[in-house]
This record gives sequence, structure tokens and C-alpha cells, in this order.
Amino acid sequence: MERQNEADLSGKVAIVTGSSRGIGKRTALALARRGARLVVTARTVEASSSELPGTIGQTVAEIESLGAKAIAVAADLSNAGDLKQIVDSAIDRFGGVDILVNNAAVTVGFNWAAPLLEMPRADWLHHYAVNVHAPFTLMQLAVPSMESRGGGRILNV
Repeated sequence: MERQNEADLSGKVAIVTGSSRGIGKRTALALARRGARLVVTARTVEASSSELPGTIGQTVAEIESLGAKAIAVAADLSNAGDLKQIVDSAIDRFGGVDILVNNAAVTVGFNWAAPLLEMPRADWLHHYAVNVHAPFTLMQLAVPSMESRGGGRILNV
């Protein structure tokens, strides 16, 4: 089977949430290799003693080593102000948004699999704020820019 040619993304601007590690980081790097300018975002700004490796600063450094442009925007996706800052940063730095990859999610920790009677309501609400409401809000914030640029793509992981 012949491999499909990958589209050139030169001049396109992509936002990738949860891009300090894992699927988000790999997605950001793949988009950078195809010429996109990136806004990478996550809560992990500095290396810590936590069990999870990777930071958005490290992701930006890897993107720049490929010759692409990127900025890191630290964000807590449960905070509506941070969501606006992500999209505003893309517009201010790169002129708009063409691609939005909603990848970040709360998937670890005791409360992810806690029995019903043991999960605090605040944790339940936090899961929904990050996993459901944040992608919805980012789509609402990004679509006007996409429309003004002739269209765009949204991927919800």
C-alpha cells in the first residue's frame, strides 16, 4: 500500500493541550515537523519530583530543535481565564488558530476510579471541568479565528 502524502502545514497555527508528555507532546512534534507553528499547553511548566516526566518548556525546546516555532502557555484547563489565555496567545503571537487538538484530560489519581460513595463532589466537578467543559470552551473560543482564516480543524482526543 502506498503511503498517503502528509499535508504541508506551513503557515498554520495549532494549539495542543496536554502537550508536556504523551500523545499531546507527540502530536505537537508531528505538527511541527509538517510546518505548523505551535501553542503547547499543560500545567507542567517545570520539572518536578512527580512521577510524570515532561514539561511544556521541554516540548517547546524539541519543537524549536526541528526548526519550527512554538510558545508554551501554562494553563489549568479547569480555569476559564486560562482557556481564553491559550487562544489569545495563539492569536497575539501567530495571528490566529487553524488547528485545535483537545488532548488534555484528568485520567490519573485515586479519584479516577474511586467508588461512588468515596468520590468527593469537588473532584467529580473537576473531572468534568477539564475533560468536558474545557474542550467545549476552547472550541467556542477558537472557531471564530478559524472562520476568519477560511476554516480549520478540531481534534478531540
